Amino acid sequence: LIQQKEQLIDKFRAKASKASFAKSLQSELARMDIKESPEEELAAMKLRFTAFKPGGRVVFEAVDVSKQYDAHKVLEHVDLLVERGQKLSFIGQNGQGKSTMVKMICGQLAPTSGMIKPGHEIRMGYYAQEHSEILDPSLTILQTLEDASIPEARPMVRNILGGLGFQGKDVDKKVKVLSGGEKSRLRLATLLVQQHNLLILDIPSKEALKDAIKNYNGTVIIVSHDREFLRGLAEKTVFFANRGIRVYEGDIDYFLEKMDSEDILHSFQNA
Repeated sequence: LIQQKEQLIDKFRAKASKASFAKSLQSELARMDIKESPEEELAAMKLRFTAFKPGGRVVFEAVDVSKQYDAHKVLEHVDLLVERGQKLSFIGQNGQGKSTMVKMICGQLAPTSGMIKPGHEIRMGYYAQEHSEILDPSLTILQTLEDASIPEARPMVRNILGGLGFQGKDVDKKVKVLSGGEKSRLRLATLLVQQHNLLILDIPSKEALKDAIKNYNGTVIIVSHDREFLRGLAEKTVFFANRGIRVYEGDIDYFLEKMDSEDILHSFQNA
């Protein structure tokens, strides 16, 4: 991924009209040298998300959605239709509305105008790193997962925890003594014992999840800055910039191929 960005920098630096874009890429690359070396990754494991019974053909539809906080406009006149079984990636620079859009889809935020219409019998599983802080610190790892589990999945709770690196007496640890990475793994485990047919994963990069996402029969939205992780994963790429979105009918590689066009470069330069 870093090598790919370096190649883009060299390519665009040679063209005066694209020098500012190269400069912004170079700044992003400097930040990635830190971001791509996380202190704690998920343990090697084999994960499997099980989709609940399929819902309607339309999973949700955003119609003329706008969102602003006081005078600050984040999204304007966004339309997006997501259908059953699709896998989408949400990409774009920070502050361009990806997380805001996700929170409106989840019902955590209301649009300023427009509407988001959920489909028939859609059950959502939503994972974001900050969600690890909503875990009850007084419970143990085992209690947390048992409380979150549907009855059918309870016999598998210890096996799931073992697959995520919580073995033996580890499961008796209180949430309050866990590291940030351990809390993230536990929060992820709760998705493995619940019923859903729409997964929304707001994650920087978790290669261990890639096969699980590919094999998931439900609908998936992935929010990530890691282009290597996204490669070959989503069939649609939703690019957030300038308070709007553009939908590309392909994965991150397809989007990168299109990035040389002047209109997309303009969006990047002004994002």
